[in-house]
Amino acid sequence: MAQGSADHFRIGMLAPSGFGKTSLVTAILQEALFATASRELSMRAIGQSTQGRLDRNRAQLEAQLLNGKFDARALSGTRDAFDFQVQIEYGEQNVISVLLRDFPGTWISEQDRPTTRPLLESTRIFIGNATILLVPVDAVLVMESVRTGRVGDFAKLAALDQLKKEALRWAAGRTRNAAEPALALICPIKCESYFADNGGTQDQADALRAAVVAFYADALRPLLELKSAVPSARVLYAPVDTIGCVELARVRGSGQEDMLESYVVREPSKLSRVGADDVMWAIHHHLLRVLRTSLDAEGAPASARTAELDQLLRRAAPVPGPRVREL
Repeated sequence: MAQGSADHFRIGMLAPSGFGKTSLVTAILQEALFATASRELSMRAIGQSTQGRLDRNRAQLEAQLLNGKFDARALSGTRDAFDFQVQIEYGEQNVISVLLRDFPGTWISEQDRPTTRPLLESTRIFIGNATILLVPVDAVLVMESVRTGRVGDFAKLAALDQLKKEALRWAAGRTRNAAEPALALICPIKCESYFADNGGTQDQADALRAAVVAFYADALRPLLELKSAVPSARVLYAPVDTIGCVELARVRGSGQEDMLESYVVREPSKLSRVGADDVMWAIHHHLLRVLRTSLDAEGAPASARTAELDQLLRRAAPVPGPRVREL
């Protein structure tokens, strides 16, 4: 496999600062740690730094909710490249390690890239070799850009040109390793105000998906073209409520510089995540596919391990939730 060790996988993540990358990872991994605790598939954080990052993000969210308000800007952003490290045990025969790299959002912008070129290049190599690409999307920014007629400003805030360059880099890496399945996950976050299945009052799911696909069309093109070059590649749209109990109250902005949102907290003021499990199971099933493909490529003979993988693949195929769509 491109990853190096046969049991070692990389997941890359790309989005500008303030797009909630850490909150998305926290939602996915904490959902995984909870959901897999008593199943044949188990997952756990490795090391204090990963667990500490997850705990800190959740504590910041819960502290805001206890105070009856939510301010996305009060959450700690990613200033340096950070690798979330987890270990997944599939049955008794298959144990793999996963590194999920949080690419600092400021690096997307040319002027904010680190002066230490080796650090930037190593992160780019990581992205190019990742078997999965996560692209968090600020759902509020997309929808309110349409509502307020600020589509041009959105393109600046979302750094779409730079995002496309990094998506091309990832797609090129997957094309070089065409024998290995590839997965790109487009994940709108902060979707609570646009869905009616988690305490919200408006069902704008179709409008949100259409807006995301339209605004990200150019950046999505390398990913969609990859599906022609690599038949096993998939591009999934999977929105996530990273908080759940908040409702968008108003939006104000200042040209291309910023978009400021105000939220109210719905009772009960507790985290209520929806959609993170869809992302989690898509990731798990993909890693099983890659692991099985790598064993075939190595000419591994039939064994208890391959038999277990085949059985897990049959049973672990995710049933897409109503929010998930193949692009």
